[in-house]
Amino acid sequence: MVSQERPVDPDPAKGRCFRVVKSKFLASVLCPVLLAGCLFRVGPDYRPPDLPPAPDRWSMAIGAELSNANAPMSAWWLVFEDSVLTSLIKRAHTDNLTVASAIARLAEARSQLSITRADRYPNVTGNGGVERQRDSDGISVPPPPQSRTDTLRQLSIESSWEWDLWGRVRRSIEAERASLAAQQEDLRDVLVLVYAEIGTRYVTLRATQERLRLARANVQLQQETLALVAARNKAQLAPDSEVRQAELNVAITEAAVPTIETSIAQAIHQLSVLVGQQPQQLRSLLATTQPLPENPSTIEVSLPADTIRQRPDIRRAERTLAAQTALIGVATAELYPNFFINGDFGFATAANELVSSGNRSWGIGPVFSWNLFNAGRVRASIRAQEARTEQALISYEETVLTALQDVEDSLVAYLNEQRRRAALARSVVAAQQAAELIRELYRRGLTDFQNVLDAQRSLFSQQDDLAASDGAVLSNLINLYRSFGGGWQVFENTPETN
Repeated sequence: MVSQERPVDPDPAKGRCFRVVKSKFLASVLCPVLLAGCLFRVGPDYRPPDLPPAPDRWSMAIGAELSNANAPMSAWWLVFEDSVLTSLIKRAHTDNLTVASAIARLAEARSQLSITRADRYPNVTGNGGVERQRDSDGISVPPPPQSRTDTLRQLSIESSWEWDLWGRVRRSIEAERASLAAQQEDLRDVLVLVYAEIGTRYVTLRATQERLRLARANVQLQQETLALVAARNKAQLAPDSEVRQAELNVAITEAAVPTIETSIAQAIHQLSVLVGQQPQQLRSLLATTQPLPENPSTIEVSLPADTIRQRPDIRRAERTLAAQTALIGVATAELYPNFFINGDFGFATAANELVSSGNRSWGIGPVFSWNLFNAGRVRASIRAQEARTEQALISYEETVLTALQDVEDSLVAYLNEQRRRAALARSVVAAQQAAELIRELYRRGLTDFQNVLDAQRSLFSQQDDLAASDGAVLSNLINLYRSFGGGWQVFENTPETN
């Protein structure tokens, strides 16, 4: 019997050299490809747009007693020194439903970024199954010992990894990161708007409560006049027509009271909802009449350039532009082939033992796909993304200009309402004095009753306008703070994007 021995390789190093040469060959092929994946990133790189030219100071602030300084106004409500207003804003920060919705959108954007980041890593899936199957009698006759009925067992792992040669994944991550930052700015903008809405509703409530107090005081004054006229009529010193006119005057003023009470109730309902409560929840806190907060003697305003930097809506528009710019690169990558490394490893058998060396199978290797003809769809998609980017740039520039207009409009409203309020204050003093003098003259029989009616009506009208103007001054001031983008910095607790 001849002994069969394994032949001896005359050059043992030959196999090793072959493996070394093969490894070097693979390295020389793969390294440039991998390096290209690190270097290539199709599409334009984003550069923040130049800010539109901004004035050195606000036009309406010239000559006014406003301090032009870098005033971020991060807690503008503190200047009013009103503990109720401060507590409402703190409650809104945690309970307002609009804020909660913005926080949920931010969480969604953060999750979407995580989803896109996952494309940088291999996708690994596991498969397995047991299938009982039988071959048809008309197909073939299985050789023994095989049976037509078998149980097929299989267990496998499959993996696929995209070589991001052209930066499609990286551009997608760039776009999602910018979108996340835009959602963060959207949350801040919501905070600015909600705080301003609460402040406006609150001062309107206090002003309306003052209007109610004045209306009731005028009803009482006019009822006293009615009693005076009735006494003169009983003494046959005044005709019945004057009594009817006095009754009419009282009724007209009394009719204004329910309307004012309705406005007060609705303001309380609005504030309750703004802090995430039932409409009647804050009645015990707000129903008691309190004076309006004091108007601060000096107002600090941010410079135009600082306002552009701190307004969340402008920063949101800039981040939206950055996200849209990155999408051009995502669309451009579709012009080039996509390269993948696919691999699989598993076991399959119709016998009883599944996991054994004889039942295993595996495979690994690169593949690519390239859309060679698509009737211009990809290039049209690139042009569409470029057009959307142009729209985002225009929207950003428009947002900046609108913000500047918003501040100028708010300054105009605040300063002019200050002037109107001063004039109304003088008119109220004159109306009070005139009403007292004319009433006394009528008591002495030295003037007509119509003059008394006109004086009292004018007094009520001027007092009501002054109370409303007091609230309007503070509302316009709060709107001014909102136009500067103040408020969101105090309760800032959202993590920065990375």
